[in-house]
Amino acid sequence: MRGTRTGTAPDLLSHALMVLVWFRKGEDTALLATGFGVSWATAYQYLTEGLTVLTAQTTDLHIVLNRAATELNLPTLADSGYENAGQGVKTPIKQLSDGSRLARDNRCYNQLLRG
Repeated sequence: MRGTRTGTAPDLLSHALMVLVWFRKGEDTALLATGFGVSWATAYQYLTEGLTVLTAQTTDLHIVLNRAATELNLPTLADSGYENAGQGVKTPIKQLSDGSRLARDNRCYNQLLRG
């Protein structure tokens, strides 16, 4: 497998466990090193290698989010540059050309889209 070191199964298992603990608990690298009985530099190296392997095997985040949104029938929130982008793409309602204020519902809708 590209990006992985060769070693014994227990070594690889401890490397994988270290990465999982780091993801789950957000532990400091020095604390992880102590817990796994390795130096700080080795722990940092194991984390870097583990993240490299995971990154190489993951699908592009954009693709995953689009797939999830489609399967769950979720709308896509976008800025006004994406007006008329298609079904399911929600963009802010533009200000009226006569300068009058948008209705309260439309202002709330815009505020929700803009965060």
